[in-house]
Amino acid sequence: MRGPVRVAAAAVVAVLAAGCSVGPASDRAAREGTAVVPPDDGGGDSGADAQGGGSGGPTPDPPPPTEAPEPPPEPAPAEGTAVIAERLPAGADASCCLVALPDGSVLTGSADTGAIQRVTAEDDVTAVGSVNGVTSLLGLAVEPGFDVTDNGWLYLFYAQGGSARLARVTYYGGNDPGAQLGSATDSLLTGIPLGAGREGGAIGFGGDGMLYVGTGDAGDAAQAADPESLAGKILRMEPDGRVPPGNPQEGSVVWSSGHGDVTGLAFDTLDRLWAVDAGGADGVELNSIAPGGDYAAMDPVHTWPAGTFEPGALAFSAGSLWLPAAGEPGLWRLPLDGVALTADPQLLLADDGLTAPAAAQPGPEGDGSLWLLDSGTGDLLRADVS
Repeated sequence: MRGPVRVAAAAVVAVLAAGCSVGPASDRAAREGTAVVPPDDGGGDSGADAQGGGSGGPTPDPPPPTEAPEPPPEPAPAEGTAVIAERLPAGADASCCLVALPDGSVLTGSADTGAIQRVTAEDDVTAVGSVNGVTSLLGLAVEPGFDVTDNGWLYLFYAQGGSARLARVTYYGGNDPGAQLGSATDSLLTGIPLGAGREGGAIGFGGDGMLYVGTGDAGDAAQAADPESLAGKILRMEPDGRVPPGNPQEGSVVWSSGHGDVTGLAFDTLDRLWAVDAGGADGVELNSIAPGGDYAAMDPVHTWPAGTFEPGALAFSAGSLWLPAAGEPGLWRLPLDGVALTADPQLLLADDGLTAPAAAQPGPEGDGSLWLLDSGTGDLLRADVS
């Protein structure tokens, strides 16, 4: 039996700032470097000074009132819905990756060729370009604030020969379709082990502006436990690949270890990180990620038995996590209550024509919708979810 899951409560400064103080006032004062004023006991000169009638000078201004922390989100209902609202025949067959853009369009990437295309909500499909040297594209992301009309960074996780690498390439918004990617890639990480079909590929930015990447253990659990190996890890880094402050081990991009095959990452309302591991010890695992966690020794939040389905990427919307399921086509809804589930996962859209759902992203309508990529038909689907 593996130990209890630890909650990822220190990943993002903004989340910490919303927390409440803990401990007595004197302890807080020691930490904050402020003095504690003893209560008035009703006698002596201290009482007169407190009223402004003594010789101790004017009464200091009272401290400003502190804002109450926002209440945590309500638990998601035990059951929900998913309805296909729109189907776009985008011709994105054999695609592995999906990125929703701020203007409502999406990027898709071909697993076989590394070709990137953009699909608008009006189903206009334009080529963006191809990345040289890609054996198999595994993951795709864009920098925060990406604007399709401007220049920016496109991030790719892909196999090249016998290993994987993480790189970024310049996107030129003003160039003609098909020529919007730079000819040279900026490699951020190389030599990531591959093997046994456990390649990882999850990639995305957190609310802290850091880039998170999920890798596979290449069929070797010892590599997942090795702090010097990039295999079987979730990695956290600056957008340019540097090690950021706040990582568990100084000088290392490793955020958590002991993973088998991280195929999906998502952040919830409080910016807590969740991961899907297709290579868990007992099957497909859902984990709440704590910095420094060893997930070979920790109980997952939920496990599907091995062979149940092949998981795709992970998304968060409407208070739940959403996980595409290939093999047994459908969309799993995982209703959240903090770092636990309100109820068992619910399989939806099993009879709605999905053939091989590979990826999901929050949709153009904000909370309450999803983009789904069906790599079997090449269609993009917009689903309303609750």
